[in-house]
Amino acid sequence: MLVNRESLDLAFKGFKTVYSDACLAAPSHFDKIAMTVPSSSRDETYGWLGHPRPDRQPDL
Repeated sequence: MLVNRESLDLAFKGFKTVYSDACLAAPSHFDKIAMTVPSSSRDETYGWLGHPRPDRQPDL
């Protein structure tokens, strides 16, 4: 096999497809270990999670 940009792009495309398919097919267990908490505001602050870092705030 000739290793060049085209063959590497095809290989990574195949890897991404296999990975994506496996993630979509994997069972989800979040509902057994977590719960959904409704919110009435855009942002929530939970002291027990620590303080948010200004350099890691999303740009909205």
